[in-house]
Parts: sequence; C-alpha cells; structure tokens
Amino acid sequence: MARYGIVAVVVIFYVTVALHFDYTPDDTYIYLQYAKHVASGEGFSFNNESPSYGVTGPLWVLIVAAGGVGGLDPYTVAKILDLVFACLAVLVLYVLASTVLKDRLYALCTAWIFSLDAWFLRWSASGMETSAAVLLSLVAILYVFRNEYLIASIVCGLLSLLRPEGILLFAVIQVDNFLNTTDITPARRVFFRSLFLYGLIVVPWIVFSVSSFGSFLPNTLGAKTFEEIT
Repeated sequence: MARYGIVAVVVIFYVTVALHFDYTPDDTYIYLQYAKHVASGEGFSFNNESPSYGVTGPLWVLIVAAGGVGGLDPYTVAKILDLVFACLAVLVLYVLASTVLKDRLYALCTAWIFSLDAWFLRWSASGMETSAAVLLSLVAILYVFRNEYLIASIVCGLLSLLRPEGILLFAVIQVDNFLNTTDITPARRVFFRSLFLYGLIVVPWIVFSVSSFGSFLPNTLGAKTFEEIT
C-alpha cells in the first residue's frame, strides 16, 4: 500500500508545483546569465569577460550550462531539473524515513508532510539550486545511516558546490563516524579517506575560484550576511 502511496504523493506534489511553474526569482536569472556565458565559452562571469563569483552554487551553473552546450534553452533546463530533483527529494525522504522508522506507513506520512512544506513547494521548479541541495542532503544522510561514510562524503562534496553550508554537514558526518565506532583506528582511516574524497571534489573549485576571483567564498555570502545584520 505504501509503495503505491508514495507514487500518489509524488504525483500530487508534481502537479502542485507545476501550478506555479512560471515563478522565477531574480536569482534564477543570475544563474542563467552565468550559465549562458559558461556555455558560450566566455568564462564564469555575469558580464562578458569579467570573471566574478556572484552565485552561491557554481555546480548549478555548470549543470545548467551543460544543457546550454547541448543546444537546450537554459531557462527550461533549470526549471525542469529543479522540479525533477524536488520530486526525487520526496522519494529519497521516503526511503530515509523507512530506514529510520522501520515502518513504511509512517515513512509515507513523513514524505506526505514534507511534500506539503510551503517553502519547499515555493522553491521547487524556481530554477534555483535549492531542490538539488535538499536532495543531496537527504542522500548523504541516508548513506550515513547505512554506515557508508565514503559515499556520504562524496555527496557532501557535491553539496558544498551547490551550497557552501554543505561543509557543515560533512563535519557532522565525520563526528558521527567517530561516535559510531568503539575502535578509533578504522574510524580514523575512514576520516582520512572521506577527507580525501571530499577534497577531490571541492579543492579544484577552490583553486579555480581563488585564482580567478581572488576568493573561495561567493560574493552572495557576504551580501546576504550583511543584509541579515542590517
């Protein structure tokens, strides 16, 4: 019953989001501008030939730009992928809830409640990186519950390129790694392997951003922080 129920939840969620598919915030157009320049070979910039780090998630720019290279409309790519990732997030949450609660009916209720969250509904299909970040966060947590810390660390690396806060989840996962074992030796081994895999994904972008923009932090981080303070 729950197996068919989750299909109904996802379908209703999809239809609900599709009703406001045209909702596109200003930040989405910033991503589209960056993706357009990357796809055309003009570099990672908002203005032509003027490198800048004006987006929160560089990975989202690259994903949308990949569609542009293939001849697809970046706007359509961003919106559809966002909606797809949002639907997948609902499915993954169902799997995660089933793993934690050990009850498919409760897991179905959890997924249903999550699919009704106003903020998640708002940002789904907006063309932003939000749904992809939620999906990767849930996938990372799911692998932690399965004690597959290396895969979780790889996922956190990708998450950090969508949202800088992903490094915090990576740190929490490593703490769980040490707390979840009575022998420090294998935990330490997993930690260093996880750190290597995480760095393998994140460090190349850090090197590129520092050499191109003079900083590994996005301009949006400082701007949003200032707005919250004021």
